Amino acid sequence: NAKFAVFPFTIGPIYRFYGSPKFSVSAALQLGDIYGYFDKNTGPFPPQTVGFYPASNVGAAIASIHLDYNLSPGLAVRLSPHMLIDNFGGDISHNQGIMLGMVYRFGRQ
Repeated sequence: NAKFAVFPFTIGPIYRFYGSPKFSVSAALQLGDIYGYFDKNTGPFPPQTVGFYPASNVGAAIASIHLDYNLSPGLAVRLSPHMLIDNFGGDISHNQGIMLGMVYRFGRQ
């Protein structure tokens, strides 16, 4: 029942490619650090024994595309496929995911 968690801390720009009153497409590239906590519930065994990496900080990047459906000028539903790139254990690896959520835009629209 070994478990692990990763916590990315990244920053970077977002560029909007297309925008209309109802739909917009943008992309983001973020760089930073990721903390991997791999030794939870491994008991007396080190994480490497059960096939995990040791807990550590490594460099990371997140590339994503944001597809927004605008419900109003300040509120949108966002579908965002993304890829997290890290180098735990000295190997560059990537993990894909998808997020679905609401976006509220502050300020002038």
